[in-house]
Amino acid sequence: MLISEDMDIHQLRSFLVLANLLHFRKAAEALNMTQSALSQQMAKLEREYDLELFHRTSRAVSLTSAGRLLQRRGRKLVADYEKLDQEMRSISERSSVRLGYLEYQNLGFVHRTVRNFSNESDKARLEVINVNAKEIVQQVIQGEIDLGITHLPVDGGDLMVSPLLKGEWGFIVPSDHPCAEKPRLTAADVEGEKLILFKRDLNPTAYDTFIKSLKGRKPKVSLHITQSAQGPQLVKDRAGLFLVASYVVQPLAQGLVFKPYTGLGREIQLGLIWRKRPKASTRLVIDELKRQAKSFE
Repeated sequence: MLISEDMDIHQLRSFLVLANLLHFRKAAEALNMTQSALSQQMAKLEREYDLELFHRTSRAVSLTSAGRLLQRRGRKLVADYEKLDQEMRSISERSSVRLGYLEYQNLGFVHRTVRNFSNESDKARLEVINVNAKEIVQQVIQGEIDLGITHLPVDGGDLMVSPLLKGEWGFIVPSDHPCAEKPRLTAADVEGEKLILFKRDLNPTAYDTFIKSLKGRKPKVSLHITQSAQGPQLVKDRAGLFLVASYVVQPLAQGLVFKPYTGLGREIQLGLIWRKRPKASTRLVIDELKRQAKSFE
């Protein structure tokens, strides 16, 4: 911090240490710098003001009248600066935390976390940003968002990772549909059935993996949707069978059942990712998301 054109906060702190100890070697040690560097710093300060701040002899160092004035006023300046610095950092610690996730998932525990922080804005302000699945990891790495909710594992180098939920891919079907009688569905079971899928650009990897799992069978897609909350009602309206992760639409309405689909693997895991050394407000959001996700299971 520059106090004036002639002095900054570091010079002033060095001066105050020396003014207190009145010993160049001891002051330099306390400041973790060389005695020569401290001497040069004080000499520069005296030249800038064209004033002597210290009387120097071979045996002792003492303050001049100008030195005593700077000591008295300088203590207040440093104390005021440190108080301001603490207040500014405190504001920063409560600054907005940017959470990126695919809003299509419509996760209840995320909504509860957002509500909690909207009621406790003195702790943190949580901003949710809709990010496509393929972009979340990169945006966390680049600092565009502070946190991301995505499928695990991730290839994120030094990112911190915390699992949140486990589930599996499957279809929501009417409880009176023939598929409802089967423990798990295969590509053959859904062949010829009207299907409700998420738009490919929301999660290209999962979409393409599903298409490959059909092994050449052409899916009969009745709708591509962008909001998962629409899916269950569309199933009730007999628009088709809805492909979705098991943790996305809980609980299911009466007359609907979830049936796991074998073509997309046995288990998927949703997790939270962030960069190392998060600020305090980000840590608060991390802890709350983990707590809410645990109650969501």
